[in-house]
Amino acid sequence: MQYADLIAAMRRYGAAPEAACRRTLGVEATRVRAGVIVTPGWPPERFGALGRAELMGRGLNSVRAYDLPDCGLTYVMAGYGAPVVLDAVLALGLTGCQRVLFVSSVGALDPDMAIGDLVVTHSTVCGDGASRYIASADLAFDAFGERMTPDAALLDRLDAIAARHCRACGVRLHVGRTFCTDTLFAQYAHIDAIRARGCNGLDMELAAALRAAKLCGLPIAALSCVSDNTAAGRSLLNAHTEADERRRAYVRGEVMPGIVRELFEDLVNAG
Repeated sequence: MQYADLIAAMRRYGAAPEAACRRTLGVEATRVRAGVIVTPGWPPERFGALGRAELMGRGLNSVRAYDLPDCGLTYVMAGYGAPVVLDAVLALGLTGCQRVLFVSSVGALDPDMAIGDLVVTHSTVCGDGASRYIASADLAFDAFGERMTPDAALLDRLDAIAARHCRACGVRLHVGRTFCTDTLFAQYAHIDAIRARGCNGLDMELAAALRAAKLCGLPIAALSCVSDNTAAGRSLLNAHTEADERRRAYVRGEVMPGIVRELFEDLVNAG
């Protein structure tokens, strides 16, 4: 399947792509900047060091689009789960977006990962159902188990920038090889099988986001903060300590913004 196939199908059934972008993201395509942060559920206030966040609009499925005027970026909070993130990234293909950074929490499956550590994901295994809608023109094709990777050049850039900032701030950084799951409750029955695939983390949207960005021709990479560690008996469904939450708040609010700014600075300066 090609991105043009999606657009042609919209037109064939009377849906204007311009309206699809506006309805999905809640904002006109012309208001989206070249650099875009996409997150499932982190409100922009968690990235305090990125400065002001001005709500531009609300789209379908609780999608919210913000302008970040102090750092020259667009911020899209799509909602949790692969389907809504997939739609948001596909809609970015109709805008002037030139680069996407996916930011979110990641569940660790490696006892060596601590809550609050940062992860640059190098690959994620498709375990979601939304991806099959854009994996092939044949809806019967099952993309389950396929490994998706970020844009190689952007990944190299993010690796280098994140490593430098993490060293300066005393935050541990890991290479992520995640599994993109659709479920929290039922995932535990499959943890051993997921780890056997070589995965050291769990996400719920990234495989769909990477596939959608690739379809649109958008460079994308992912930076995540460890929220829990099932391998260490500290899963997302367990209670976390105040120290855990303070560390995560510090990493999200102070460390990640520096990485984000540097990752996009060439686009912002060029604009």
